[in-house]
Amino acid sequence: MDYQKLLTGREPYFVNFSRFGKYHLHRHHEIELSYCVKDSYVVFSNDKKVTLCKGDLLIVPPMCPHAILDSHKTTEMLTLEF
Repeated sequence: MDYQKLLTGREPYFVNFSRFGKYHLHRHHEIELSYCVKDSYVVFSNDKKVTLCKGDLLIVPPMCPHAILDSHKTTEMLTLEF
């Protein structure tokens, strides 16, 4: 599992809008909000697999290992880390 240093002092938050994809298991000190804008995707967080569907919000606490395991080509997601 990787440690991912997200905030480097320039901004107190990080926002990312992305389409489909996977993301390896990692953790960081920031709180992460993961919101499913369109379709669905599978997330591993807190030792559980969770499917987020359109309108779902996942809150990942600091230093909690998490990953995006699977998504569709039409998936859209919004991530906010602070």
